[in-house]
Amino acid sequence: MQQKKYNQSLPLLETRIVEIDSRAVDIPICFEFLLFPQAIVIGDADGLPPELLNEEKFGVVLANGARFDAILASTNLGTLEGSIAPLSQPLTVINQESLLTELNFPVLNFPPVLGKQSKWINAENSQIKIPHIQINMPHWRIEISGVNSIWDVSKKLRRDRSVGVTYNGRITCLNQSEFTVEKAESLLTAFKYFLSFARSASCSFPLVEGKDREGNISWVKWGSGYVAPWNNQQSLLAYLGCDDTLSDLFPKFWNLLNSGEDWRRTALSAIDWYLLSSNSAVEVGIILIQVSLELLASQVLGKGPDGSTGKFIRKAFCELKLPTCIPASCKELTAFQQINSCYWEDGLHALVEFRNSIVHAKKKKVYANLSLRHKSEVLTLGQWFIEMFLLKKMDYRGKYHNRLATRENGLENYPLVPWAKPV
Repeated sequence: MQQKKYNQSLPLLETRIVEIDSRAVDIPICFEFLLFPQAIVIGDADGLPPELLNEEKFGVVLANGARFDAILASTNLGTLEGSIAPLSQPLTVINQESLLTELNFPVLNFPPVLGKQSKWINAENSQIKIPHIQINMPHWRIEISGVNSIWDVSKKLRRDRSVGVTYNGRITCLNQSEFTVEKAESLLTAFKYFLSFARSASCSFPLVEGKDREGNISWVKWGSGYVAPWNNQQSLLAYLGCDDTLSDLFPKFWNLLNSGEDWRRTALSAIDWYLLSSNSAVEVGIILIQVSLELLASQVLGKGPDGSTGKFIRKAFCELKLPTCIPASCKELTAFQQINSCYWEDGLHALVEFRNSIVHAKKKKVYANLSLRHKSEVLTLGQWFIEMFLLKKMDYRGKYHNRLATRENGLENYPLVPWAKPV
């Protein structure tokens, strides 16, 4: 796909409207989907029927057979030129069940990750290093390459806390065989969740184009879904030198999702709550973290909690031989526990107690004046618990970015996971 600058709109597909609300259009209306920098997707059209001005929503049929519901987003009464906005996304624009050989897509808001796989490109009178990540699996090859302007783009996105295209992606079969749209959607969903998990914030693919053996575009999926604005929050893997880690980990993530429909549904739901916890108020984030941990624990134990939630989650952690203690680096929690004589068996117990103090009207007196520092630390610890849980279930034994590490506590930024033996 041709690389686009962050301040341009991305043309997704030109087509024609032939029917509106079961009424044939006399002259097909030219139509183009656009993605703007704010990740708002609309369609521009000329000659909209004037009766649409009084309708809340209407059905649209395209010349290629695709159908969707839309609303009138804006219009010029003088010329009847305007914009229509589809009510839901994603939307398959080309309604064709062809076999595919290749997928191409832009990636929104995945940060630059330099490492051994990075590539040098010519830029004016110098060379610049561009991120490149290649993931080889038994049947698939996945590649994402940073756009040529990725450093300018990421600088602007960081400054404006906005959304933009940072990579272009490509997926092919290693043996050049064909695959179904269903398989393509399953792989794309997994990869989108994986990049979001690695970033600790939602990424997305606003346009996926599937090509057939002749190189023709035979399947197009439009719609970005939610994308978290650019920010400087902690991230699990998306940092300097982590390209090999990403390449090693995605096949393990894919295997986890394909270990059974229950695990696929649970893992994706748990990651959804985990991602939302990073982009919510601290109190809301703590609540969402417990929801995520309960989901994961229920999947490991084969049942839901029937008593103490903290003990239930701890049982799942013990079964996986995962650490549950309050790390010495959590100085705010340790001090709070000592000053207030709180009885916490471990970090999971503290998390549940903090969550209960938020959602229950009758708070224990000791939790009445929790500071933002205390809540932020327990949220960070809870997110670390989820990361360790999922990495252990993937049987990952490499290094990761430790969100508990700070300049003050001197912890290693990129340690091995706790269950890995040093080489």
